[in-house]
Amino acid sequence: MARRKSPDLADWVRALSVVPPFITLPVGIIAYLVLHYFAMKTVAVGAGSAETAAADAATATVLRALALVFQYLIPFVLGMSGLLWLVRWFEKRRVRKLADAAGSSEVLASISWADFERIVAHAFTKHGFDAQLTPEGADGGIDVVLHRGEQKFLVQAKHWRAKAVDVETVRALYGVMHAEGAVGAYVVTSGVFTKAAGDFAKDKSIWLYNGQRLRDLLKQGRDALPGGNLTLDRLPARVGEGVECPLCASPMTLRIAKQGGHQGERFFGCTTYPDCAGLRPVD
Repeated sequence: MARRKSPDLADWVRALSVVPPFITLPVGIIAYLVLHYFAMKTVAVGAGSAETAAADAATATVLRALALVFQYLIPFVLGMSGLLWLVRWFEKRRVRKLADAAGSSEVLASISWADFERIVAHAFTKHGFDAQLTPEGADGGIDVVLHRGEQKFLVQAKHWRAKAVDVETVRALYGVMHAEGAVGAYVVTSGVFTKAAGDFAKDKSIWLYNGQRLRDLLKQGRDALPGGNLTLDRLPARVGEGVECPLCASPMTLRIAKQGGHQGERFFGCTTYPDCAGLRPVD
């Protein structure tokens, strides 16, 4: 059975990085001063029986040892979380500037696929969605997950300059949308869609944004305050808890079939793929 991963220092840093550094840094300094005081304090043996004095001395020694360690550990974690907060702040600022400039077709065509995903996510936050990027190479082709209240939407971003997005791409996303329990989905491209793709999406909860419509969306949100939150940290890859590969016993991850007779259905695949092609059904 796969064991649940225990939190490590990196997990604590990420968890505390939502707190601004003007809070975490002063707290880190205060923690160091307080713990340093106890770490340097001489252990005093009080009056009483020998057993009581020994127990008190042992307790004081343990507490002093903990203070010696945590006087550095706590400020380090808080300092790193503050640094991560600043990195995220500057990255969001860069994405905002890039999104403002991407109203131009030349800028939109020249950016990387990763930045294309970021500005697409940013554009939806301007219209009231909370947006988070998915793991790179996520199964099912989902690049951004949107939430508005309790409703979940999926976004597939296609940074294609020459190739038109075809109906197979839209049909596959429609299957993934139902498999993921989303109420709707968006396909966003810097180029265009085929007529068949547009016809397929007409009577479904799936919306197509070509390059012009995306530029219009970015221009509309240029001066608007964000109505939702943008999380540039990618979602962790989903690993089936307690699910082992039948071939090599490695942990398995939840995936979605992209083609074939089971297109859009979920299954567990081995995390070591392509070295191991072990599969398990979800149910």
